[in-house]
Amino acid sequence: MSEVAATEADLALIRQALTTTQQLHSYHFTLSSRSETTPSRGSGTLRIHGSGFLSTDDQLPITGWPVSGNGGPTQGDYTAPDQAYWQFPTDSPRAELIRGNQVFIPDAQHAWIPPQPGDILLGVPGRVVTDTTATGGTTERRTVYQPEANILRRWSAILTAQPRYTDVGTEQDQGVTLRQFRGIIPAPAVPVRQAGTPPPLMEMGGGQVRLWIDPQTRYVHRFVQQWTVTMHMNMEEMAATPELAALFPPAITVTETLTLVLSRHNDPMISIPAP
Repeated sequence: MSEVAATEADLALIRQALTTTQQLHSYHFTLSSRSETTPSRGSGTLRIHGSGFLSTDDQLPITGWPVSGNGGPTQGDYTAPDQAYWQFPTDSPRAELIRGNQVFIPDAQHAWIPPQPGDILLGVPGRVVTDTTATGGTTERRTVYQPEANILRRWSAILTAQPRYTDVGTEQDQGVTLRQFRGIIPAPAVPVRQAGTPPPLMEMGGGQVRLWIDPQTRYVHRFVQQWTVTMHMNMEEMAATPELAALFPPAITVTETLTLVLSRHNDPMISIPAP
């Protein structure tokens, strides 16, 4: 079946499925991400597993999205209204726990403790804030974490922004007939630069989202988001460091693909560990 424009009934199904799934009492999720960077030095395309979260204040990489390494994708559970458990497939098994506005990580004895200064959380977005004291002008940087246990809600703003959806057709998944929709997200408007003005360090490109929905239960089963980011190098600094100039091109475009799979919708057996 070729793609056709989504009808008003299709759009209503998408909105209802997003609302219904976010209101579930519980679900299990798997999350994986992949980056493809072009152009790259050397042979082939550089492939990076995992992706990053940029703070809105300082544009610093504060926490990475969970990686999908040799141990498989990140897995976790959610229970309403605000509890989640994350298990990451890192070299050393890592877990995080969200309960309300509190975040916990395991210590060496596997007891749940709050994150300590300098800890980097993998599943909880954070941003750097800079505090300057009134006397002495001392500057202190600290990380403010923004817990959100319901992982689907993190993309609600994108999914409800009415991308240009098309109906891709149906797909069988473990005996369930799912409807698939694809939404195109246009690139944000880029301000006109004056002649001689260097490009910004980072430019967001367009992207797309894909949704797989059970039309009977109105549950979301799978969500894929893909987007591009172009990073421009500071060529003046590169010229002063020839060894860097030999490694990096003037611009690098990164294509990020994130896949979220939801299962065990409203399963009463799902529970979150107590800290």
